[in-house]
Amino acid sequence: TKLILLDSLLQEITMVTDYLVFNSGIARVQGCMLLRKGGKEMPINIGKLIQTIKAEVSRGSSKLKMEIFLFLLIHTNLDWSEEFLDNDNFSSLANICSRLNPEQFVEIVSSSDLWENLFECFPHLPPSVQVVLMRESVRVLQDPGSSRVDRAVWTAVGRSAKYLQDQDQTITDYLNFVSHPQSPGKELNLMLISLLAVLRSHLEDDDVERNADLSHLFSTVAKSRTVKQETVTTKLLGKLKQCLSDLDFDSWMELSEIESSQLMKTNSISKVWRKDDIPTNLQFIAAHLISEVEELMKGGKREGTSEVCMVLSSFSRPYTREVELGLDDLSLVEIMEIIDNMVPMQDANEWKLDLYLDKMMKDFLEELLNNQDYLNRLSPYVDRLSSSLENIYFTLATSSSERQTKFFFDIARHSTLNALSVLLKESVERLGLVQTFQTASFDLEFVDAFNRVSGDGSEEFKQDFLLLALQNPRRTVESLVEEGSKFGGQIGTIVEVLTFLSPVCQCLDGGRTLLSGLMSKSIVEKSEKEQENSINLHLRITNTNKEIGTEVVFLTLPYIYRLYASTKESECLVLMEACQKTLDIPGFPASLTVSVTRSCHVTILWILNQVYCKNDPVSFDIRVLCLRLISELNTRSEVDLGPFLKPDLHSYFLLKAEKSSLLLRDVVQWTFIKGELIDDFLNGFVDTEEVTLFSQSLGMIPFLSKEEFHYLYKILMRIFELKNDDFPKLKTYSIFSRVFQTMIKTKQSGLSRMCLLYSGLYTAEIKS
Repeated sequence: TKLILLDSLLQEITMVTDYLVFNSGIARVQGCMLLRKGGKEMPINIGKLIQTIKAEVSRGSSKLKMEIFLFLLIHTNLDWSEEFLDNDNFSSLANICSRLNPEQFVEIVSSSDLWENLFECFPHLPPSVQVVLMRESVRVLQDPGSSRVDRAVWTAVGRSAKYLQDQDQTITDYLNFVSHPQSPGKELNLMLISLLAVLRSHLEDDDVERNADLSHLFSTVAKSRTVKQETVTTKLLGKLKQCLSDLDFDSWMELSEIESSQLMKTNSISKVWRKDDIPTNLQFIAAHLISEVEELMKGGKREGTSEVCMVLSSFSRPYTREVELGLDDLSLVEIMEIIDNMVPMQDANEWKLDLYLDKMMKDFLEELLNNQDYLNRLSPYVDRLSSSLENIYFTLATSSSERQTKFFFDIARHSTLNALSVLLKESVERLGLVQTFQTASFDLEFVDAFNRVSGDGSEEFKQDFLLLALQNPRRTVESLVEEGSKFGGQIGTIVEVLTFLSPVCQCLDGGRTLLSGLMSKSIVEKSEKEQENSINLHLRITNTNKEIGTEVVFLTLPYIYRLYASTKESECLVLMEACQKTLDIPGFPASLTVSVTRSCHVTILWILNQVYCKNDPVSFDIRVLCLRLISELNTRSEVDLGPFLKPDLHSYFLLKAEKSSLLLRDVVQWTFIKGELIDDFLNGFVDTEEVTLFSQSLGMIPFLSKEEFHYLYKILMRIFELKNDDFPKLKTYSIFSRVFQTMIKTKQSGLSRMCLLYSGLYTAEIKS
């Protein structure tokens, strides 16, 4: 045996294994098993060891309890077929203290309440170990004296016998215990439950009760039986048949008077009950076990099976909590009376109350909602009715009284955000934008919700707006858009609210989504600061929902057309700038549909044709915007613009003429769109006389935008450079000077604007 001191063990804590690791609890247990005196190993003080284990288990977790059990198990002299130093699950803790003999080990298990751990591990132990531990367990159980866990342990023994190669003797010992209870009557009924649990286990496959988390612990484990031992099952069936024949009506009814709580205290050992819901009395447990056994026996060819099944069927009933309460037989009046008598609430009644409420909501909803007295009596329990929120909503959707509406919203305020979001989505899909539950205080509630969202930053406001949308979805979104136009500082928050109200925002309204219609209306009808706020709100929404942004652009186009046609150029310019900002949003052009792109092309090209020959400041701005918009749209969809453009505008987009036939205007327009000079086009002007360059410049300068004016300057200078002129800049300024002198003499319109552009060139030259 390898002796390792505690300080050495603590250094091994980094050597974490798959399952068993060294910890303070195991250290204390190990300390009781490290006994040497004068170099000789001393007997283990079992009493002190048990006391230590009890202390650790009482303040530790179930995981620690299992770890202590496994530590004791691998330090017990059993016929192990493996060396634990080679098992990664135990290697760091193997062979580090004195060893127990099997009798001592089972005594410790019994005294320290480790039975649960023993029988949980039992299916995974090697057969040679199973035989010894089962024999010692039965020996301990057969000793004189009683224990509150004896019945549970005997049940576990009966169940676990299925994993033994030779089960007969163990089952005989178990049946002897069942046949001779310590006290008749009540004890006899409990033995019936134990017998049913054991029989169920033997009728099932071996793997049903195996714990997958423990399956990898040992290298050599018990194998599933290839052939079930029919003699054992026959014995169990015979005993069951005898118990059922002895079971009279009074004994069966007596089970209904015995609470299940005592049995459940040891259920972790016996594994009698497997469902999460626990019956209140033993009759329900027995009836359910009988139903499980009956189901397992159906179709079997075992002799006497049909006769036993016939007897079982008279007692069989699968357990549900609904069955226990007899819900199917209760009327609404009876349920209300039961609920009234359950006040004040006790923990044991919590699940009963929930089932009674659920029964009413499913089977008596309309009757309940039409009875004001019932609604008043249920008001203390609205926090438990969230699961019925959808049924209540659609039951009252067409018509509801003030009291019914209050009842609904009292429940809704106790519901989760997810439940309200799902209900809102369902409502919009089924009812559209119909006003359903709008209360008289809607406006005040909206103001309160809007103030809250602007305040502490908590997410409570989401519930407020979801409830407002359930009252009147259209008006809620309308109000948010209106607030966005008034309060630019709240746009970010409003976008957040509109995002989680997306089922309403994206609901179709007159062939378009509600939000896109409201946004386009706000943008075109508002003015000055409110219009600016509306446009900013639209841009923020488009960042998160490009489909809505696309619709807003599409709906705005007719207004852009009408404004320009009505000579409201300034108002038209504002909307066009909004379109330009929308197109500038990353990824937005790719979201445009073909139909929207074509509509944009038609509208913008028409305006460009109208504005091209105008030279007032607003017209110049509109022309530049038109050109930029068309360029952006062309990256999305290749459209033949020729049929829609005046001939003088073709060179912006369609420079296909022979280089020898190009006019200076064509090169300026093409360069404006491309943003760069191309010598290949400019070479065609090398042989052009200066007077021709002057005349062409004179014809176009009054109609050039600021950007185009500067491109003309660069183009002329580059042409003179290509002519190898010694003074290209001077020649360019000479042409500009003659152009402006001519304009002054002829008193052309827009002269002041041209002078500003011309003086700007000189200023830039002086600074350079």
